[in-house]
Amino acid sequence: MTVARLTNAQWFAVSVFEAVIDLPGRISREPGSGAFGEGSPARYHVPTAPLILGAAVGAAVTAPASERTPLVVSAACTGVSAAVTVHLVRTVNVPLLTGAAPERSRQGLIDRWHALNKVRLVLLAGAGVALEVAARRRR
Repeated sequence: MTVARLTNAQWFAVSVFEAVIDLPGRISREPGSGAFGEGSPARYHVPTAPLILGAAVGAAVTAPASERTPLVVSAACTGVSAAVTVHLVRTVNVPLLTGAAPERSRQGLIDRWHALNKVRLVLLAGAGVALEVAARRRR
C-alpha cells in the first residue's frame, strides 16, 4: 500500500504540473519531436505505468477484508486514470508532438487535454482518498 500511495501522489503531482505549465500548449508550439521525443510526457508516464497500476492492483488483491473496499476503489480510479492518459496520448499528445494536427485544430486539442486532465485529477484524488481510508483502517 505504501508504494500505491507514493505512486498515486507522484502521478497526481505530475498531472497538476503538466496543467500549470500548459504542457499541450508547449508541445503544440514545438511539434516534430515524436511520441517519445523531447518534451513528450510519454517519456515519464510509460516507464512508471506498470509500477503505478501494479501497486494499485496489488494493494487491493493482497489487502485484508477490512481494507479491501477502499483499495478496490483506488485501483478502479487508477485504472480509469490510466485509460484517460492513454486516450490523451493517442488523440492529443501524439498529433501535437508529431505535427500531424492542423494548426486550426490545435487549440481544440489543447482544450480537450485540459478538460480530460481535470477528470484524471479527480480520479487520482479519489484514488488518493481511498488509499488514505485504507491506511487509517490499517492503523
